Amino acid sequence: MKNFTAMKNFTALTCLGLAPVPRAMTAERVKKDKPLTMDTAAVITAPPAASALATAIYKMDEAMHALTYTGNPDIDFVTNLIPHHQGALDMARAELEYGTDPKIRKLAESIIRSQDKQIAEIRGWLARHSKAASPVN
Repeated sequence: MKNFTAMKNFTALTCLGLAPVPRAMTAERVKKDKPLTMDTAAVITAPPAASALATAIYKMDEAMHALTYTGNPDIDFVTNLIPHHQGALDMARAELEYGTDPKIRKLAESIIRSQDKQIAEIRGWLARHSKAASPVN
């Protein structure tokens, strides 16, 4: 439950643009400590909207931490953007399912349009520039 509370707090700060990068998300932590885990019971018992957001963030973090860096800054940058953008898509879809504020729902729709398009552009670029494009999630 402690991890879930921290994730909720981070999500709230992120939405406000105030979130620092917590120690749990740094590469140093992932190498030294156990991998990030999600308290499944906490997500199941959380309100549906919070559970959907927490799941989206967890999936994004897991996908980003699973990537292997190539040493090519262009490839590494865009490869990381795919799960990052997918996380934004998943959170925006949660907003459309549970949110009620018309302006925020419109923002979520805009995020879905732009992030979907950018993921397709990134995958196209990777297909043209890298043999490592196939392992990208």
